[in-house]
Amino acid sequence: MYESITYQESLNTPDRVFIDVRSEAEYDKDHIPGAISLPVLDNETRAQVGTLYKSGEIPQAKQVGIEAMSQKLPQYFAFLQSCHQDFAKTILYCSRGGFRSSSLAALCYSLGLHIYKLDGGYKSYRHAVIDQLDQILNLVQPITLYGYTGTGKTALLNILHQMGYPVVDLEACAQHKGSLFGDLKNRSHSQKAFESQLLLQLQAAQACQEAPGEFPVFIEGESAHIGHCVLPKKLQEGMKAGKKILIEAPMTRRVEILKADYLKDQVPPQAILDRLNRLRGRLSDQRVDAYIAAFKQGKIDQLIEALCQSYYDPRYRYKAKNMSKHYCNRDTDRCARTIAQDFFPKSRPQ
Repeated sequence: MYESITYQESLNTPDRVFIDVRSEAEYDKDHIPGAISLPVLDNETRAQVGTLYKSGEIPQAKQVGIEAMSQKLPQYFAFLQSCHQDFAKTILYCSRGGFRSSSLAALCYSLGLHIYKLDGGYKSYRHAVIDQLDQILNLVQPITLYGYTGTGKTALLNILHQMGYPVVDLEACAQHKGSLFGDLKNRSHSQKAFESQLLLQLQAAQACQEAPGEFPVFIEGESAHIGHCVLPKKLQEGMKAGKKILIEAPMTRRVEILKADYLKDQVPPQAILDRLNRLRGRLSDQRVDAYIAAFKQGKIDQLIEALCQSYYDPRYRYKAKNMSKHYCNRDTDRCARTIAQDFFPKSRPQ
């Protein structure tokens, strides 16, 4: 019989690969980091099987599933054989460790291929994420970067990370830049995927530390929501109580940064127009019409400056007295080095 393995046990084998046999939609919503998608049932077939199960037609549901699987068995087997040769352990998982992963693991075993099944499936991984995230957040000491839109906070975090300092990029975790145009280039992550990525980044930051216990992390100041994702309450509270940095920049610099962030790659004009139209109800139609006219006329610098002054900046009011330090980001590399020296004066070489 094939062997089952718990998620915790799987972590003791560095040379392993996870194979996610759930549908494409389930995989997209969240998956074990690094897992390869090999759907036993595609989105359409899974929906059909689910409907049959709910109506009590369990034998028919299994029949539909088996027929769908059988058509792809040669492809599955060849792929899993190559994984078996390349990795010490190949671990299949489905939603809860049920029919999909069990049937494929049993088939592989019958054909002489030693494949593991993840006990409890994705659900067991998800429980581990929730537990580990809760524990590690007790140790995090945030150093939070605040500042108006376009002051280069994300770029500063990226440079600090490259320099070897502990950093968590919440916008990368959410795959959303946390603004009106935050999802212009990517679809926002689900809450589960956000928490998976957040845990990975926190663990990487923790690994930078020389001693166990509490550890500092540079992080960008965000509201409770980034796109569709919600920050854990412990992290929100830690950011409020921890050290705060205010990042400022001249308007010309902010325009330059925002153009690089949002318009460096080709973006369909309609996507920008759609997001400008979302401002109706928050700003007057007259003002939104003026923004749209500026965009259509190619007056991008003027549009960005107007958005900063009339939309973004009034939403935030930062008080210098609440900040541990404040910096003017005229040169991102230099600003990052100054921040590092101020908060880690005896730490890593630059």
